[in-house]
Amino acid sequence: MVVSIEEQNGVTVIELTIDELDADTVAEFNQRAEACLAASDRLILDMNRLKFIDSSGLGAVLSVKRKLDARQGKMALCRLSAPVREIMDLVRLSSVFQIADTREDAVKLVEG
Repeated sequence: MVVSIEEQNGVTVIELTIDELDADTVAEFNQRAEACLAASDRLILDMNRLKFIDSSGLGAVLSVKRKLDARQGKMALCRLSAPVREIMDLVRLSSVFQIADTREDAVKLVEG
């Protein structure tokens, strides 16, 4: 299983339980994310365990955000590891996503 899903203050938290989101793991991520999108319009992606994300993983995360944006939902990323944060900065996605250092701060970003 590539993710763990829970609710926190009415917000769906998807925690990646793998260290790489890439072509080998993105299909399961997409399936689980779609199920969450069907049930919630406020999501947090907790990337604490993730050490690497490739273009397919970035595309999957961006796709979730676009789907939420289309229906005025909210999404935040939290607890990015240094390597993942560096990749997000390199491809300039840090300015596209709300990013929080803690899960609690991420919840505040998407509440209400």
